[in-house]
Amino acid sequence: MDKKEALKKIALIQIKVGDFFLGNADYELKADKEVVLAAVKKNANDLQYADKELKADKEVVLAAVKYSGNALQYADGKLKADKEVVLEAVKQEGAALAYADKKLIGDKEVVLEAVKQNARTVFNQYDKKLRGRGFRVVLSKKLRANKKIALAAVKQEGRALKHADKKLRANKKIVLTAVKQDGLVLEYADKKLRANKKIVLEAIKRDSRALEYADKKLKADKEVVLAAIKHDGSALAYADKNLKADKEVVLTAVKQYGPALEYADKKLKANKKIVLAAVKQDGSVLEYADKKLKANKKIVLAAVKQSGLALRYIDQKLEEDKEVVLAAAKQNGSALEIILNEHADEKFLQDKEVVLEAVKTCGAALQHADDSLKKDKEIVDAAVKQDESAIQYADMSLKKDSKITKEIYIKTEPGGRVAFGKLDKTQEELFYKNYSKKEDIDESLLDLANSGMIEECEGVINSGKDGEEGNEGIIVFEKDRLIEIPKKNNKYEEGVYLTFLHLSKVSIQFEFEIKDKKEFDPKQFKEISVPIRLPNIIEHERYDHPDFNIVIDYLYKDKPIEEHQSHGYELTDRGYDDQIIFFEVKDGKTKILYSSYNGEGKFL
Repeated sequence: MDKKEALKKIALIQIKVGDFFLGNADYELKADKEVVLAAVKKNANDLQYADKELKADKEVVLAAVKYSGNALQYADGKLKADKEVVLEAVKQEGAALAYADKKLIGDKEVVLEAVKQNARTVFNQYDKKLRGRGFRVVLSKKLRANKKIALAAVKQEGRALKHADKKLRANKKIVLTAVKQDGLVLEYADKKLRANKKIVLEAIKRDSRALEYADKKLKADKEVVLAAIKHDGSALAYADKNLKADKEVVLTAVKQYGPALEYADKKLKANKKIVLAAVKQDGSVLEYADKKLKANKKIVLAAVKQSGLALRYIDQKLEEDKEVVLAAAKQNGSALEIILNEHADEKFLQDKEVVLEAVKTCGAALQHADDSLKKDKEIVDAAVKQDESAIQYADMSLKKDSKITKEIYIKTEPGGRVAFGKLDKTQEELFYKNYSKKEDIDESLLDLANSGMIEECEGVINSGKDGEEGNEGIIVFEKDRLIEIPKKNNKYEEGVYLTFLHLSKVSIQFEFEIKDKKEFDPKQFKEISVPIRLPNIIEHERYDHPDFNIVIDYLYKDKPIEEHQSHGYELTDRGYDDQIIFFEVKDGKTKILYSSYNGEGKFL
């Protein structure tokens, strides 16, 4: 067996076990039909690395698109115009229609299959959110006026009704099918059909908020409005004025959703039965009750028992009523903060019974208690039992032997790593060589992004200036560190620069000891940050222009946080999106020459 046959045999074995990447294979293997056919059946995207002749081989391309329709993008132009191939692709992934020949994008049979598989992408008009991801498909007016295609689209994706031809938005069958899938698409239906009771009832059955788009007459129809508010009381907001004054309607709404009281007629906000029903469902809606009822002890007690925070809406007459304040504290210890803000008599912050009940449900409420009670062991023990960190609010005499800690949890989107640097002369010459020939960019240039040879920083982010509030504390810029184009004689230095934006939704969490045992002071917690100040032309495809600071370290009372540094806490992420940009500074102007997003790059 010669070397060529041996390599082929090894490749076929590797493909079987899923340990093969055609992109790294020798040219002979990329041009071998048996190898490529086996590879694309395992990973359709390997078609992009196949020899040109095999990209034009119908058997190979059919195998690829049956596995992943989007592999159609790598097929030869002739096969993108082959109906059999394109049909297989769109049956597997409707969005693959974007890669088909123009003639087939206008073919009813092909479009129908694509819509059945992915109406959201295919039937919708160009959506900017999908920019750059190969999904731009703008169907002709004629196709959007095709009843069969539109019906298939709204069956799968109700919102496709938005992009249907105007005449079809007046078609009962199509609109009824659409609202059964998504009630809110009633918004796009013809005016006459928004006055059709059967259609509107179907829409609100799917989503009560569809009442907003119903005809004026149906918003005044008691049967329709009751059907909506039985599912979601908030739909009362869209009902006719007269029904907002109807006791049965409003009572039904507030029993289902207390905050619907906000939309009730003024007279019904003064109705005891209705307000009582509303506050029992959500105590905070006491805010919308008539002034007299805010002084009604029965209603107020019902409100604070459901939500202690309703204490902020009580009438002044009840601010000194211990039964009311105690009920609020039992339900939510944070009610102590409301007392502190003068929504109840401050004497209750000195009342052991009230404070004890409060800290049982919210240990941190200890911070609002009178200093005398912060010395009370029973109260402090109850607070710490509920929340260990509450010990920081206790009197110093009770925390001598305790370890006082503070947990920091910061979550930002975006966050991650930013790397930036100027190419040296050798790298710049290599880049311009690639650029002039529009050939594939040299891997060594892309590798610079992760080489550690250029300035980089990693962490969660904050936004603001030095000294302003950050996530948990104060932003403090790292001295002599800034990611920006260097200047010479007040002008940007000319050359080619690399920017790497490795971004995602990220978080960081750590706990540290407060050595002086005093209450945590956010003004003493410093987020050491590196400002990112890059030209406005630099944009990440998901997160736009990086106008933020990267947090690289933390200090508390000007001392390093040992727990953060020694444990080497890492960012938790959901999967990064990478943007690599090479740009030129010349004659005072900046120009992007190359951009890559998640491995897909091109010279501009």
